[in-house]
Amino acid sequence: MKLRIEDLKKINHELRQHVIQLLDKKQAVESQVDRFTCKNYHLCKELAVIGKLSEQLEKELLLNTADKDLEEAKVQIRHQQNKIKKLEHLVKTLKSVILQTEAEIKQGKSPSRLDSFIKTLEEDRDYYKSETENLLKGVSSDPEVLKILREREELKSTLKKYERRVAEIQGNFKVLTAERDKIVSLYERAQEEISRLRQEVIKCPRTPKSTVTAQAMLRHVEIERDTALSDFRRMTTERDSLKEQLKISQETAFNEKAHLEQRIEELENTIQNDQPDCFLLGNNRLRAVDVFTKTIARLLTLSPTVFLYPGLDVMVWMGGQLDGRKFDWMVFGLRPVLFNIFISALKEVTECVPIKFADDTKSGKTLDILKSRAVIHRDQDR
Repeated sequence: MKLRIEDLKKINHELRQHVIQLLDKKQAVESQVDRFTCKNYHLCKELAVIGKLSEQLEKELLLNTADKDLEEAKVQIRHQQNKIKKLEHLVKTLKSVILQTEAEIKQGKSPSRLDSFIKTLEEDRDYYKSETENLLKGVSSDPEVLKILREREELKSTLKKYERRVAEIQGNFKVLTAERDKIVSLYERAQEEISRLRQEVIKCPRTPKSTVTAQAMLRHVEIERDTALSDFRRMTTERDSLKEQLKISQETAFNEKAHLEQRIEELENTIQNDQPDCFLLGNNRLRAVDVFTKTIARLLTLSPTVFLYPGLDVMVWMGGQLDGRKFDWMVFGLRPVLFNIFISALKEVTECVPIKFADDTKSGKTLDILKSRAVIHRDQDR
């Protein structure tokens, strides 16, 4: 009994120690749970703060983008307002110019020298247009030149046809040469087959059946050989005839080509000999155009600052030069109008130069008219 009691005491003591250890572990776990709970609480607070900061940052970004868009819109509005002011000022200026012009017309004043100069330029432009049309009609109605050009084109087309024909003959010759080589190879193979069969007939024992079979095969091979020989002879004769045809065609083509080239060269020489007469009047027209352009340059280069100002030009100098008095009104687009009229006239004149002129008297009249106009402009400048 005593031993059992001692064992029970030991067991009880061990159980108490185990319970104490479990209680210690429980306290440690509870302390860890408390510590983790505190950490979780602090992390939740930090997350809330970060969320608020991110919302504030997004709001600030939106505000910055909105401010930029607003600034850009303000800049565009200012540009549009400036454009509107410029256009309003331009409209007022044009209205004042129109009113002043109408008042001068009502008062019976003669048009300014600038208007007369513009009208003169327009008349010159119309005159050059009519001259160009007349010259084009004269060139298109010249039958000799058209006949020479048509004949040259026909000769060129004939030459191209001969060249195509020679190329076709050469192609046929190449095809026949290839067929001849093929037949020669077949003939050689037939000869080899005949020699092989003869050797087999000589080597094999002579029985009536085998002899008849060998003779039949030999006759068949000889018939094929004769057919191949006849085809070869026929192809040879065709080749020789095609060679002769090719030689004759080449000689004919070369002769025709030389004749056509000589004819084309003669036609080109004829055209080149006619060109000095065609360009003689063009030189007279160029000299007249030089006189006209120099006169316009003298009128338009009295003050080069007019062509340096973009957009609205101050035309005070033109009023002083033309009417003898200064006026401070601005004309928008007057310089481009003068420049476009001048360029169109020069383009039409320079495009007319290489064309054949039909009538000598027209060029003389044109030169006299241009000289008289140049003298008038020079007197007006003085």
